Amino acid sequence: MPDPDTDATVIARWAAAHGFAPSERKLEGETPLLRQGLVDVATDVHEGQLDGRAARVFDLYVDAAGLPVPGDTGLTTTAFTVLLLEVDAPGWPRVTIHPAEFSEGSWLTRLLHHDDHRVREVDPAFDARYRLRVADSTPDDGVERLLAADLIAWCVEQPSLIFDLENNVDTGDSLVVAARGDDVDEAVIDRLAEQARRLADWFEGS
Repeated sequence: MPDPDTDATVIARWAAAHGFAPSERKLEGETPLLRQGLVDVATDVHEGQLDGRAARVFDLYVDAAGLPVPGDTGLTTTAFTVLLLEVDAPGWPRVTIHPAEFSEGSWLTRLLHHDDHRVREVDPAFDARYRLRVADSTPDDGVERLLAADLIAWCVEQPSLIFDLENNVDTGDSLVVAARGDDVDEAVIDRLAEQARRLADWFEGS
């Protein structure tokens, strides 16, 4: 008998194995990553739960200039594999960690939000690989907690990390982790799930 999973996508196979089901839900701009382009399209969307939190996994295609290459003015499509998690973290208006090579001007501050800023001199190992941005309304003690050695050290240990968290008045608190590309294997989605768990626990508990 033919294997019904033979033609399934990697996301579909991962989703089925973790109790997720196909979903028709559309993006609502829950975090900065999900509203960066002139067009942001989610495909192969599956919905379920991760440790009791509502979650979606999908491919994301962002049409934008300068993403992710600094200084690139041409309109290009960049693909990501994304895990979106609903969280309860009202104390954190907006936190973003993205690779250092992503353009600062085009990546986060280009369109909608000028009310956040880069946190500089986080840690030499972190600064060599990533950029940390927070909402201007984040209190000083919140920034200090972000810079706690355990969280920053964990970020540095990650093979890669693209992370957004935002309190969105339209969609509630949401957290996103992503990997570049739409052809990742299931191990990469497993890593996204572990990153989402770790970050959700940290921000909900802080």
